[in-house]
Amino acid sequence: MLPDYVTNCIHKISKSEGFIDYRIEMKDSSSHGDNFMGIMIATKLSGTRSQNGTVQYYELHLLCKIPPMNEIRQKKFNSSLVFERELYTYTKILPAFKKELKSVCFLDFQLVHHSAPVTDLMYNIFTGTDHEFRAQHYETLLKTYYTSLSETIKKLGGDPDKLYTYTNFRMQMKKFGDYALLFGILLTLFRIAKAKDVSNLDEYAECHERNDSVEMLGKFDDDTQAEFSRLMNGLLTDVVDYGYVKCEWTFSICSPPTD
Repeated sequence: MLPDYVTNCIHKISKSEGFIDYRIEMKDSSSHGDNFMGIMIATKLSGTRSQNGTVQYYELHLLCKIPPMNEIRQKKFNSSLVFERELYTYTKILPAFKKELKSVCFLDFQLVHHSAPVTDLMYNIFTGTDHEFRAQHYETLLKTYYTSLSETIKKLGGDPDKLYTYTNFRMQMKKFGDYALLFGILLTLFRIAKAKDVSNLDEYAECHERNDSVEMLGKFDDDTQAEFSRLMNGLLTDVVDYGYVKCEWTFSICSPPTD
């Protein structure tokens, strides 16, 4: 059962959209294991509405995102703080950008924070690409990102040659390069995990609260383990080759032996 504030919000939307009578249909919009911080609900409003003096049948599709309803899970994953960041983006940051820029695309509002720009770049590149892709496009990605950032700084009235030069940008890539290793390993695990590999998160949080021994991820099957090994070998190779992490030995993450 959904919290009252969600259904109340949907009723307000239906009124603002001109619905006269309608029905609400809801279903999960993400698979088990896809969301750790929140719950995604696909919502459909269907019925008649009045528009320009005409009454006609209409459907409105919404995607609702709410914090976990299990209080222990909320505490475990710090969901309240994450959602506060997301709401701040919707109510403060996006309206400010709307006045200056015609087109802005943010990725993952939950992680909005004040930090060096390269941390977001590291996050997206090293959790969303593999070694083969980076070998062909890494420098292009960096230059494209910096060009876009520079243009944005100019549109906001700043001077990138004074505020954040390309030299500053590359120096920060080295300074915060280990960030790629930290998040690359963690998020790749969850990105390639199949639904069957992920524990019920409410039960996981409750077991963890009781100090019971419990794993969030189960043992991968051979194909998933092989893919994880491929991605991790590529990640470790790249962060060393790019000079982000110092390493004086060779390494390899191997799939488990098969009979």
